[in-house]
Amino acid sequence: IKHSRWMKERCEREVRARTGEFIAAMEAASGRSLGAFFRGWFFSWELPDVRTTWTETAVAEGVRIDFRVTQVKGPFVFPLWVEWSRQGETGRTLILVDEAAKSATLVLPKRPDKIRVNPDNAVPGKFF
Repeated sequence: IKHSRWMKERCEREVRARTGEFIAAMEAASGRSLGAFFRGWFFSWELPDVRTTWTETAVAEGVRIDFRVTQVKGPFVFPLWVEWSRQGETGRTLILVDEAAKSATLVLPKRPDKIRVNPDNAVPGKFF
């Protein structure tokens, strides 16, 4: 991976990278602008404050679940796991939250008994 090579070279030469150099290297490795990510996670003391809602609609394939993720503060960029379970079976889907309001749709064969957002608390902050 490109960013691993960049970090390895820096460590071997015992050279300290400036924040701007690190950001530029990560953007080059990812091939996209990471400004929103770094603004939220590097240059702010705040954590995400997120409201999640969903609706369930019967469809021919089973049930469609429409998720809505709304950031009260931010916006931050982060991956958000959503876990569902039914009769002992569990599944997960990942939503890349990269906007102040993000929508995602999931179709399951049957209505889940339980839905959990950020089940492992992998993303710090408030999730309601």
